Amino acid sequence: MAAFCDLFLSFTIYSFLGWVCETIYCSIIFKKFVNRGFLNGPFCPVYGFGAILLLYILKPLPKNALLIFFAGVVITTALEYITACILEKLFHAKWWDYSKNKFNYKGRICLLNSTLFGLLSVALIFFIEPVTVWLINLMSQRVKYVLFALLAMYFIVDTTITVTSIYKLNLRLEALSRAFSAIKEKLDNTDFYNALNIKERLEKLHELLNTDRGRAIYNSIESIRSYIRKLETENHAFQKRIIKAFPSMRSTKYPEVLNIIKEKVLRGKNTASDKSSKEQGTRSK
Repeated sequence: MAAFCDLFLSFTIYSFLGWVCETIYCSIIFKKFVNRGFLNGPFCPVYGFGAILLLYILKPLPKNALLIFFAGVVITTALEYITACILEKLFHAKWWDYSKNKFNYKGRICLLNSTLFGLLSVALIFFIEPVTVWLINLMSQRVKYVLFALLAMYFIVDTTITVTSIYKLNLRLEALSRAFSAIKEKLDNTDFYNALNIKERLEKLHELLNTDRGRAIYNSIESIRSYIRKLETENHAFQKRIIKAFPSMRSTKYPEVLNIIKEKVLRGKNTASDKSSKEQGTRSK
């Protein structure tokens, strides 16, 4: 039990350091603070698992920095690719996309990130792991058990909240996708698309709105607009955080619908920031 407790605390430290690296890196790229990570708290579990895996495989090897670097590149690249595939399968979404990066494979891995992970592997073996062991050894066994219990409960709760939020987001994407499809199907059953110019289409639309089918289409459109407005104003905090943390995320089942929601969420934040800046400028005058 004591050995497992030490392993779990090491995992937690590496997960936190991974979150720090991801947040700094992404905040620099997007020029704003990004709470990067799958979970809501300051932890990236994939870094924790990755670090433990690297230590298990690399520690028996000779302490040669070049060897550690290339082995780290291979291991972390494989882990990132497998993680991407698992997340896509479980949540029907691509969480990151390196398609715009040079030397990428299916947008899941790229040379730049693999190189950075190789450097982190060297840092892990030569610097981070010895300091982590030293810190854990400073704690009494009682403190370790208390931290283990608290952190284990935290990870369970945070993971449950995150997975539930993603599941609800997927349900909303599915509902909106069905609504869009229903509207398109109803319009396809009219001669709206057969109109040759804008004037004719406006006339057809006016005629359509005076029919039961037209009113049904209008109500469907209003329900979609209403939901998107609610998404902007209501406290869907966890779903918004996921969208902001992974701005390049793409749904594999409902890409167009997710893009609309992403645009609203991200634009809503920018609009709020602009409004706040204008108010501050007005007060300063």
